[in-house]
Amino acid sequence: MPTYMVLVTFTDECVKSPGEIPGGIEMVHSGVAQMGGRVIACYALMGEYDAVGIYEMPSDEAVVALSLRIASTGMARTKTYRAIPHEQFSQIIQQMPS
Repeated sequence: MPTYMVLVTFTDECVKSPGEIPGGIEMVHSGVAQMGGRVIACYALMGEYDAVGIYEMPSDEAVVALSLRIASTGMARTKTYRAIPHEQFSQIIQQMPS
């Protein structure tokens, strides 16, 4: 399954109710499982983003649905990136024309 990094920024609404954040994380992780995915890791961050989730998801469409589910709560905005394992990346490079 493809791996995705979902960077999360909390909205002002979320920051006003920080006690709801753990429940929101559980809701996201439950959604990942319901969509046939797997949570690899989840971290709070210091810096430009507030959190990152690393997930294996069955398809790009599933991760888009996950991002929309998160956004629909009004508690967070996301930026999603597909992560390519270095082995696969090396294979891609080897297949490039010289």
